[in-house]
Amino acid sequence: MSNSVSSPVPAANQSPAFQHLATGQDADSSLSVVGQTGPSAKAKACDRNRDYAAMIAKLKAGGRDAWSMDALGVCHLRTGEVAEALRIFRSLVLKPGCTWERSDVPLRYRRNFATALLMAGIPSGCREVLSALPDQSDPRTRQLLAAIARWERSLSFFKRWDFRINKIEPKGCTVPIDFEPGEFEDEALS
Repeated sequence: MSNSVSSPVPAANQSPAFQHLATGQDADSSLSVVGQTGPSAKAKACDRNRDYAAMIAKLKAGGRDAWSMDALGVCHLRTGEVAEALRIFRSLVLKPGCTWERSDVPLRYRRNFATALLMAGIPSGCREVLSALPDQSDPRTRQLLAAIARWERSLSFFKRWDFRINKIEPKGCTVPIDFEPGEFEDEALS
């Protein structure tokens, strides 16, 4: 498929985070505006081909609305740029100048923030964010908690005890995950 394809992809098949790129409209005004704008064939091709570097370039050139920033953070997670993803998700999820979460943030953004914390070697922060979510049965929440539980079982008795009681991770800890990090708006987990 060529990058010069001008026929739009149906909006139902396009990630809302990328739909506003072709029209130049800013999707920040409301969530419904994103679903009403036309898709970008180039961004969709990047999404379909999992070309996250190209998606990052397109999203950086676009607006700074929450939809784009969430998609940008997921792209950074999937390319291994965890520090940048963590910075993006902190700005989306936490109140400015504070350490507590905004109540108006979609749950997906909070799960993506938890994923970034986990990948940054902060499993206690990940678990703290997940514990505040109202839907503990969400598939991504269960995947993240299962990854922490597997990692926790691999720790020595005293390190596990320190993690459970004091929420102190071993220095340089890495929690292995067996799923693709981050969630785009239109991805369905099973």
